[in-house]
Amino acid sequence: MKIPFYLSEESLGFMTVTAYRSLNSTLRRKFKKLNIDLTPEQWGVLVLLWERGAATQDELAAALCVDKSTMSRVLSSAEDKGFITREVDPTNERKKIIRTAEKSLQLRKMGFEMSSGVMQLALTGISQQEAQTCIKVLAAIKNNLRS
Repeated sequence: MKIPFYLSEESLGFMTVTAYRSLNSTLRRKFKKLNIDLTPEQWGVLVLLWERGAATQDELAAALCVDKSTMSRVLSSAEDKGFITREVDPTNERKKIIRTAEKSLQLRKMGFEMSSGVMQLALTGISQQEAQTCIKVLAAIKNNLRS
């Protein structure tokens, strides 16, 4: 059987992963330049918590498509830095409710301005319709793979 020729630049998986890594490293550099001790992963958690108000570790892990142990490490580090708080869920003592801490609210405006700038850079030369189509396609892929 002949193996088909593979071009990484024509692979949806390769292009998605490398675009994610480029966005991630750019965010990391921008946070560092602003002297903000925050990782892109922690930023993602904060954005979700600002949207939802609160969430459990399992809810955050599912939303961000990471395993529970990875989410645990991200949350522990964010808690150590004072960006989030964890409190016992009154309906289930084994679960913790995660919320943003006051310190994270101080970063919110600056963080959104910085991340919006990164997104504008990333979308240079891409129409709004193309960006919306990309988001729609990626959401469908994510949904298909969750099934």
